[in-house]
Amino acid sequence: MAQNHQLISSVILATISLFLILAEPLHCSPIPDDLVDVVNTVDRSLVQITIGDSETYGSGFLYRDRHTIITNRHVVEELDINSTLSVRPTVKNKSGLTELGSPVTGIVRFMHPRFDLAVIELVDPIVESLTLISADQKGYAPRGLAVMVHGFPGTLSPTVSRGIVAGHHYSLHDDTTYYLLDAAISDGSSGGAVTDSNGKLLGVATAASIVEIGFSWTWAIPISIVDDIFIGNRGVSSIPKVKTVQQLAQQLRDVADAKGDTIVALGNILNEITNTRATQKVLVADSHEFIKLGLTTVTVKTKQDMKLLSDTLLRAEIHRFNQFSNMDIRGDESISDWSTVISDDLWEATRWTGAIQGVLTSKKPTDRMSWHSFALFPLADALTQSADIKELTMACEKIKAWASADELEFKEIDREEYIAINSIIRSVRYLIDLSLEQELPPEEKLEDASKETAMNFSNFESALDIALENWGQLPVECRNESDTAEDLRNSLFQQGYRIISNRVENITIPATSFEERHFIVAEFSRERAIAVLAESKNGADIDLILFDPNGNIASSDEAEDAFPIANIDCSIAGEWIIRIFNNSSSNTSALLEIWSLE
Repeated sequence: MAQNHQLISSVILATISLFLILAEPLHCSPIPDDLVDVVNTVDRSLVQITIGDSETYGSGFLYRDRHTIITNRHVVEELDINSTLSVRPTVKNKSGLTELGSPVTGIVRFMHPRFDLAVIELVDPIVESLTLISADQKGYAPRGLAVMVHGFPGTLSPTVSRGIVAGHHYSLHDDTTYYLLDAAISDGSSGGAVTDSNGKLLGVATAASIVEIGFSWTWAIPISIVDDIFIGNRGVSSIPKVKTVQQLAQQLRDVADAKGDTIVALGNILNEITNTRATQKVLVADSHEFIKLGLTTVTVKTKQDMKLLSDTLLRAEIHRFNQFSNMDIRGDESISDWSTVISDDLWEATRWTGAIQGVLTSKKPTDRMSWHSFALFPLADALTQSADIKELTMACEKIKAWASADELEFKEIDREEYIAINSIIRSVRYLIDLSLEQELPPEEKLEDASKETAMNFSNFESALDIALENWGQLPVECRNESDTAEDLRNSLFQQGYRIISNRVENITIPATSFEERHFIVAEFSRERAIAVLAESKNGADIDLILFDPNGNIASSDEAEDAFPIANIDCSIAGEWIIRIFNNSSSNTSALLEIWSLE
């Protein structure tokens, strides 16, 4: 019994001792946080990007080699290719904290014409910098994968946020499948690196979107899209070279020196410009500057040459116009002041109408009408082909279906088809507007012209008439017009206005001129308001201005359309003036209507 008691006591004492030992705090060595090392390593690849004195900031990172920086196109798009900018790497200060280092010079070498990506070349490599390495990822990173976003919000030192790949979102606008991340970013983070928890590169932080409850999603472009920019495993030295306007002009002169076809070469180079320029500003500026230089090189000796040049410039202009519009589809910000991009004189001289007129002025005055008819031949042909009513109706039905599609249905739309269908509609409207600008010779001059010349003009007018008729049959939503003259009439009627039968008149308005009409507002009139509606019968752009009896402008509609409307109240008695301006280069016939509200 004593032995058992002693054994029990020993067990109890051992148990108490063990408990006391476990209850003591453990004094072990701190476990290193592996993210600290990862963040410090990634920091050595990061740069902050500054655009001149504009206080525009962005982020970027070294990739492929120590001269190549990846960022977003929208960070640098206000600059031209080969422009310089300031790049600041990260450094450790005396306290061991990471901050911005001294600025170094970078050069914008590439802006992607489709995706929000750009490449900057460092003039000199950054000391102690590292390049990021892509994650060994086949396909897209899966949902739930832990990620970090590295960048420079505003002017702050580098920051890092954590999250996961929350989802994948396909954008029809730029044909990209983005990563949606729940890691936070802010202004200035664009172009920053998205890595996994090991610091391996997954993508490029591009944008943030805030949903209704206030949560912000970070959008990131997968690194596989970045990899497609480069050839092989090299960096900035392997990216596509975008030729300058001067280089392209010399290329055309080389064709001329070799007795080659300069008109065909002109068209090929214009298409190259359209396909390689990444922003609306650069596309317009470079295209028109090249046309200015190119027209001094091309040879137009015969009427067939004139026809070919007209066709070449027209096709290039339509292609450029659609590419410009597609940049709107991808979400580019519209340019509010075009005078900062291209002068009015250069625009007028190098668009299709101006370029053709420039060639015509070099011909004998007696030959210009005939040459002009040959220049109009491709325009008539383009109108006939593009304004086919069956094709327009089919395109319209597609557009209406897409407009009514919900978000899930919209995601299933084929982007190439979406662009092609919208291009059909846009091109017809553009060709019609271009055709309405053309100043045709009067009938008496055509009587003395050759049969071929008269036939060319007649074919052009017939093609325009058919195009206008087919275009007018399309619903408003397909024509991308807010209303029509008939819609305005219906709206006036619903508001209580009634048309005054003896105040309806057909008016002929000369090209780039105006006509005036008068009406009286009696001193004790029952009329409370007057509405004046004008409608151009051939779709010409006309403006409407109403002057009160004192000569002051009381109301006007100077929007670019064929059916302006202006309203006044009848508080001022006396004689009012209606002035209708014809902005087109051809005469137009307009229907003038005065509506009364009692």
